This record gives sequence, structure tokens and C-alpha cells, in this order.
Amino acid sequence: TLVVLDNFEQVTALAVESIGLWLDLARDARNLVTSREVLRLRGETVYELPPLSVPGDDGSPRECEAVQLFIERALSARASWVVSDGDLDAIAEIVRQLDGIPLAIELAAARMASRSPAKLLARLERRLDLLGRGDSIAAGRQDTLRAAIDWSWGLLEPWEQATLAQLSVFEGGFDLDAVEEVVELGDFDFVPWTGEALQSLRDKSLVRVTEQAELGGELRFGLYESIRRYALERLDKRGELDEALDRHARYYLRACGELAEGATCHGGVEGRRRLALERQNLVAVHRRSLQRVRSAESVSRVLEASLCLDPVLSTRGPFDAHLGLLDAALAAASGLGIDRSLVSRVRNARGEVRRSRGLWSEALEDFQQALVLARDGGDRKTEGRVLWSLGTVADSQGRMSDALVHFNGALDIHREVGDRGAEGKTVGLLGLLSFWVGSLDEARTHIESALVILEEVGDKWFEGFFLGALGAVHQERGALDEARRAYERAVAVLREVGARRYEGMFTGYVGGLEWEQGRLEVARRKLAAAHEMAREVGDRSYGAVFLAMLAGIDATEDRIGRATE
Repeated sequence: TLVVLDNFEQVTALAVESIGLWLDLARDARNLVTSREVLRLRGETVYELPPLSVPGDDGSPRECEAVQLFIERALSARASWVVSDGDLDAIAEIVRQLDGIPLAIELAAARMASRSPAKLLARLERRLDLLGRGDSIAAGRQDTLRAAIDWSWGLLEPWEQATLAQLSVFEGGFDLDAVEEVVELGDFDFVPWTGEALQSLRDKSLVRVTEQAELGGELRFGLYESIRRYALERLDKRGELDEALDRHARYYLRACGELAEGATCHGGVEGRRRLALERQNLVAVHRRSLQRVRSAESVSRVLEASLCLDPVLSTRGPFDAHLGLLDAALAAASGLGIDRSLVSRVRNARGEVRRSRGLWSEALEDFQQALVLARDGGDRKTEGRVLWSLGTVADSQGRMSDALVHFNGALDIHREVGDRGAEGKTVGLLGLLSFWVGSLDEARTHIESALVILEEVGDKWFEGFFLGALGAVHQERGALDEARRAYERAVAVLREVGARRYEGMFTGYVGGLEWEQGRLEVARRKLAAAHEMAREVGDRSYGAVFLAMLAGIDATEDRIGRATE
């Protein structure tokens, strides 16, 4: 006998008296139970039913289960509808925002009787009230998305409700350390450890969990977006929203500030990975601090969040989003008595983003203002780093004597304050100056010295960059095998640290080397991959370089039409 019990979560308290009894009295029977909550009976095998698959960055949206369900249900609501490519893009985003949850998708598709996918997507911010049935088939708790979540909320203990409400302040997921810092459980008859409260919500399918393979299988938790928005409303109604947001901001600025500071030291690769995982939480801190009452404290948080995001966004992009966050932070700081050193560091970060986009005059303005602020604040470490940045602008503009002055000034300060990692970067750039003027032996000596320092401090990011620079020196010397080895090591290190811009850059350099050696098809593949990476992160400068090199290969093969295009 097969006994099927659906929606058992409403009577889980009776599981022992019913199913538990049957397990003893009817040993040959099998029980198939659907429930949002684990029953915790002996012999129970839990199969977690995931949401439907949603479109990723590649592949056709039509192949995804969530898109297929949306289209099927939308055609039931409006049989004359013909799906266009534009509709598919909007549908893909709708089902992503609905986390692939079938009920939410069905309710959204029912609105297609009077809306296009694009208009439905534009109104999805109000999903809890928008998504209801257009027919009278459903009853009660499945009539709207809000009613469905209301049902689950009503089954929770008070302390579980309090936990779920506070978890809503996280965006993009969270780990147990964050929960212990942000969630506060107070006036209840039974107050569990926050980890137990989290597990209880996990057992009720209100919290999802993933394993982070790149971090040794660590667990990361999250809420489905529709549940998060519902819980955020509940938190606000409880009058606890501001305090929870404050705890969230304090935790992430402290924890991620430490990760950002150590991003160029030993353990920095793992630190950058953790920062990348917390990107959405940091962006939330930035956005919420801007939205709240303008005060020196709230604006300082915006600036700090920008600096926490910098190690990730400066290497992985997208650069447009990065620049927008820095612009907003500095605009908010204008006219307020914010710590000069803090503003200087953010100015310097924005200058670096502008420099990487070829916006030389804007970058130069940022660096000059950052230098004044650092000196006014007596921040010698930041002063040295800004001088380094000024040197990179002068270098990029061909002002070699100015670059040399800035780099030597920076080097003196780095050594004075013991900023060993910055010292290594500066020695490496002095090597690049030697390279530009044709002093290849001097360039090699400087860059190899820089690599020793960078390996010592554990700055994998700049180690990868200067390995690539060493490859360029070898290539110019005609030592093509040494150049290839240096480039390939550079690409491997930069891929490891997630530095997509420079991984793409040196992948393109390998393509140039292949072209020089006459392996045109291999060169074409490398350059096409490099161009795609540049496009992905928004690096228009190197994207143009690699397109030009592809044009050169086409011209070499007399494909003049394609070369011209």
C-alpha cells in the first residue's frame, strides 16, 4: 500500500501519533508525504524539491522549466498571444525574480490576460499584491502570493516569526556568523540559539541553503525573494526595521572592511571570494545608507561600503556599476565634515576606475584632490598610494619624467610607513617605465624584484599582473618561449583571483604572441576570448585593442571585408 499525504505541514505535530504509529503497525506500507517541514521520524528519507530551473547567462530561455511553465499558463489566460524574442527576455527576468517557484509563476502568468511580459516585469516590485488568480479555481490560501506566504507565516512559532522577519534585511544570502550578529531574539518564553532558529526555518523550507565549493563546502543561506519581501514588511510592522538594518550595516562594514584591507595579503584570494559573495549585502548597505537621514554617520557608511566593494568591482566589474556607486558616495559626502582620510581613499578608488576607462583628466582630478585630502589628514599611507596612482596616469599619458617623480616619491613613503605590498607594486611599475624606454635588462630586474616582494606579502593580484608584464619584456627581447610561460602563469593566477579584466588582457597578449609565431587560428581564438572578457567587464579600451588585432589577422588572410567591419 502507498499512502500519499499532501500539505502535511499543517499537522506535523501529529506525525508521531499517525505516520509514526503506521510505521510500526503496517510495516509493508509506504508513506509519501509532501510538507514544507521535515517530520523527524525514524526511517524518514527527505527529498528536497528544488524550484524550477531559470535561465542563466547562456542557453535558450525556452529550455528552462520556469519559462515553459510561464508560457503554458499565460496561453491559458490569453490563447492568442504569440511569444516574441523581446517577450522571452522579459519572461526570463520575471521567473528569475520569482526564484523559479511554481505557484508564483502561475500567479504571474495569470496576469497575462491583460498585460504584456514587459509591463508585468515593471510592476513586479509590488508582487505580493499584484500576483493573484485571474480565475476562481483557486481557493483561500493560494488565491494570491501574499495569501500563500501568510499560510506559512501563521504556522510559525513567535520566535520563528521574529527570526524570519530579521533575516529579511539580508540580500543575496548570508552565513551563520552574520545571523548571530544581526538576529536578536528577546522576549519569548523559549529563546533558542540563533543557529537553532535558522535550522528550524530551514526545516520548514523557508530558508534555503547552498554549499560554497570554492570555500571548502561552507554553508550559505538565503530567502526566496518573495518570502524576503513579505518578511521585510512584517519586520517594519513590528517596529524593528531600523534597528535590524543598523545591525546589518555595522556587521558587514566591519567584517568586509577587514576582508577588503587584506585583499592584497596572504589569504587575499579567499577574502576576495568572500567579498564577492557579500556584494549584494554591501550594495544594500550603500543604498540604504543613502536613503536614510543624511548625517555624517550614514554618509560615512556609504563611503565605507564603496571601499569594501572596491577589491571585487575593480577587478571583476561591471565598471559602470562600480563608478556609479563611487559617484553617489562622493556626492553624498560633499559639504559634510567626513573624515578626510576616508574621502581621500574613495577619491583615489574612483580615480582608478576612471583611469582604467581611459578618462585621464577626470582620473587626474580625483587623484589630485585625494592627495590634498590625505596630506591634510596626515594619512601618509594613503598619500603614498595616491602618488602611485598619479604616476600611473603620467605613465599612461607618456609623461615619463613626471611618472618617475611620482613613483619615487611613493616608494619613499611606502618604505617609511612599511607598506610592503605598495612598495612591490611601485618597484614593478618602475620596471614598466624602463620597459617603455627600451631598457629591457633594467625592466626585467625591477619586475623580478617586485615579484619577490609581492609573493612575500601574498598579493596574488599584482603578482599575476607583473608576471604578465614580465612576459611582455621577454617577448620584446625575442625570448618567446619564456614570454609564453610568463603569460600563461599570469593568466592562471589572475583567473584564480577572479581578476577578469587582466585575465582578459593577458589572454589577448598570448593571442598576439600566437599571431607573431604564425598560429593564426589559435591567435584568433585567444583574441576572441580576450575581447569577450573585456566586453563582460566593460573594458572598452582593451576591447578595442583586441578587435584591432582580430582585424589585423583577418587582413593577413585577405578577409578584407571582415577586417574592415
